[in-house]
Parts: sequence; structure tokens; C-alpha cells
Amino acid sequence: MKNKKYLLILFLIFEIYLFYIKAYAVNPDMTNLDSAGNTILYVLQKIAYWVIIVKCIMDLISSVMQKDLHSIGKTVITYVTVYAAMFFIPWAMRLVEGIFE
Repeated sequence: MKNKKYLLILFLIFEIYLFYIKAYAVNPDMTNLDSAGNTILYVLQKIAYWVIIVKCIMDLISSVMQKDLHSIGKTVITYVTVYAAMFFIPWAMRLVEGIFE
């Protein structure tokens, strides 16, 4: 099972590398790569949105079933922070990039 995971990760890295070479060869200013990266980021953010909502609701239901009402706020804040970080990190990277251009 682990070998399949490593093989899949290696394959994905290789595919990204091939795309990078193709994107750079076609357009040296990297707009194709940026466009593809933004599309991948958008898709991952949308997937994470639903995964985080489902997981948060599951944890909230688990907390209520265990009568641990004090952890509800902590659970919600944790998941909101994770989702916010998915938007903050790309924004911060673009901010740093803009500073040094």
C-alpha cells in the first residue's frame, strides 16, 4: 500500500515537472504556469471547503454526543483557522512577491 502511495506521489511530481517544462517552453514569462497553479489552488480550496465543513460537523456531533459542550467553540475556531490559512498563505506569498519585484 505504501509503495502505491509513493509511486502516485512520484508520478504526480513528474507530471507537474513535465507541465512546468512545457509551460516554460511555450511561454517564458510563466503566465501559463501561474494560470494552471491558480486553477489547481481554486479546485483544492473548493474541495477543502466541503471536507472541512463535513469534518467540522462530524466533530461537533461527536462533542455533543459526549456532552463536551466546552470544546464546540474550539472545534469551530480550529476548522475556520485551517480554512482561512488556505487563503492567507497564497495572499501572503503574492504580497511578498510584490514587495521584491
